[in-house]
Amino acid sequence: MRSLLCILTAAVFVIIFSTLSCTVKYYNTSRLLNDYTTEGFLDTDHYQVIVKGKPVNEAKGLVASRESALIDAKSRLKDKVLKSLTDYNYQYHIAKLNIKDEKVIQNIQSVKQELQNKMLPFYNSGYTAFEYYNPDNSAIIVYRIFRDNLVKKIESIEPDIKVREDEKNKETGK
Repeated sequence: MRSLLCILTAAVFVIIFSTLSCTVKYYNTSRLLNDYTTEGFLDTDHYQVIVKGKPVNEAKGLVASRESALIDAKSRLKDKVLKSLTDYNYQYHIAKLNIKDEKVIQNIQSVKQELQNKMLPFYNSGYTAFEYYNPDNSAIIVYRIFRDNLVKKIESIEPDIKVREDEKNKETGK
C-alpha cells in the first residue's frame, strides 16, 4: 500500500511538472565570446559598450604607454556606458512619441540627467568582457551588461519629456 502511494505521488508530480512551461533561452555563444566590435544590444539580454583610451605622450616604453592608455579608458568607462544607455532610451522614447525635432522638447538636459541616474544600476551590474591593446598602444575595454529581458527593462524606463505647448497644438490641430 505504501509503495502504491509513493508511485501515485510521483506520478502526480511528474504530471504537474511536465505541464508547467519552461523558458529556455538560446544565446549565440560564439558571438558573445568573439564579438568585441559591436556597440549596443548583442541580443535582448546583452548590451555592449566599447571604450578606447589613449596613452599619454610622456609615457616611455611599451608598458608605460599601455598602462596610461588603460587608465584613460577606465576613467572614461562609466560616463560612456551611462551615455550610451541614456541615448538608447532617449531615442527610443522620442521615436515612440513621434517627435521629429528635438528642438520641441523643453527639458532635454533634465531628461538626460534623469535617465543617466536611472541607468546607473545597469552600469553597476556590468562587467569587463575584454581588454586589449591596439598597435598604437591604445587600450580598449569592452564592457557588457547582462540581464534577462534587458531591452524591455531599459525601454520601460519612461522619461518625463515635456514638449512645447505650440508644438502640442500643431499635433492636435488646435
